[in-house]
Amino acid sequence: MAGVAKKIFKGTAALSLSANIQTLISLLVFYILVTELQIADYGVLVLLFTVPGIVLGIAGLGLIELIQSEIALARGVGDFKKIKGLIKGYLGLSLFLFTLVVVVSFYLKSYFVEDYSFISVFYYPLVLFVFGQYFVNFFINLLKSFEEFAKVAIIEVVEPLFRAFALVVMLFTVGINLENAFVVYILSKWVAILFGIILSAGTTINIYRSGTITQNEIQYLIKRHGKWMILRNMIDQLIANAPAWLVNHFLTTSEVALYGVARKIFSIFSKVLPVQSVIFPIISKNIHNDKIISFIIQKARKYYMIFSISIIIAVWLLIDWAIIVVIPEYFAVSLLVKIIFLKLILDAIGLGQKSILFAHRKQKFQFFLFLYGAVQRIILLIIFIYYWGLVGLVISTLIHTSILIMIKRIYIQRNSWIKFDLLNYFKFDSYDKLILKKIYLRFRNLFFCKNYDY
Repeated sequence: MAGVAKKIFKGTAALSLSANIQTLISLLVFYILVTELQIADYGVLVLLFTVPGIVLGIAGLGLIELIQSEIALARGVGDFKKIKGLIKGYLGLSLFLFTLVVVVSFYLKSYFVEDYSFISVFYYPLVLFVFGQYFVNFFINLLKSFEEFAKVAIIEVVEPLFRAFALVVMLFTVGINLENAFVVYILSKWVAILFGIILSAGTTINIYRSGTITQNEIQYLIKRHGKWMILRNMIDQLIANAPAWLVNHFLTTSEVALYGVARKIFSIFSKVLPVQSVIFPIISKNIHNDKIISFIIQKARKYYMIFSISIIIAVWLLIDWAIIVVIPEYFAVSLLVKIIFLKLILDAIGLGQKSILFAHRKQKFQFFLFLYGAVQRIILLIIFIYYWGLVGLVISTLIHTSILIMIKRIYIQRNSWIKFDLLNYFKFDSYDKLILKKIYLRFRNLFFCKNYDY
């Protein structure tokens, strides 16, 4: 169990360092964009950023996380032929569907010109942007499946670093507008892809040499339990990106910008401790050992809750002052940010639920829960945005998340997969000492003893 704890810590440390660097870079990029672009233009940029999720939800059939789980399971038993089949099948199917979506959207784009003229203007750049996001997602998830978290951290840092550098250069030369800002985002995706190719070369070569594929793994996966994921994830991407488009429909593009700013601030700080992305493949690999799984999740929830409460207190104390000083024209987002950060507590409570359900292959349950959640989400969004605007939007998010967490908790407990003891959140045992010692040694290594290797 100590080995698992060490692996989690190393993975979390690598991705946390990456997330912290991304946070600083993202803050710089964010500041440049919101101060240089008109509020309405930033709103258009927010809407453009929702397109990859919608397109890739259809083209990828929403199977990427399921495949990540299956690869982790296959690694656990040394079945690299299955891994090769999963990757080859996924790439072939998803690239075909992506091409199909691009062709269909080309002929349909004229129908949206009247209400959304920017779609026609940015159509070809959007294709490159979405295509870039597709491959970035692929390389990151491939490396996560093999627990290569340090390489994932490099890819995740390179993209925003290049973006920040390019924007700073343009700021002092040609200036920044909506068009060239979006071009920078496209280029940064392809720089990240280049690093993804290089860093995953060893892994992909080993997979390629693993032998002859004996069956169509993707077809088998879909027949077995992936069928519940396809429709679910297609709709999920539409639901996830619905708030921005509903705000644009009921309110204005400028208020889309306000929503985008609040969401951006939340996303920057919520990535600081990426425990979920670390424990997902590890839970899949150890799913038959309830003791290890219980240990992983309870410790992760405990420290994520401490982190969440600390961040919320800091945000509530400082956000008004920070917005007035840095971006006073966006002061209206202050209340939105305070409310939306309460979601961190809900994320801590629900940490690990998704990983458990994926690892136990309960896609059917997740599908029907999703259908209920999708209907609930849309109804709440429409009612709360219509009557209470942006404040209603973030409140509806908290209500929606709370209900789904409660349902999943009841389901997991009734199936007796994991039993949680509330008192464990207040206990301090040998593993807590180990975790705190690792944190201390990590910081000592980082700042004082760089040659120290634990």
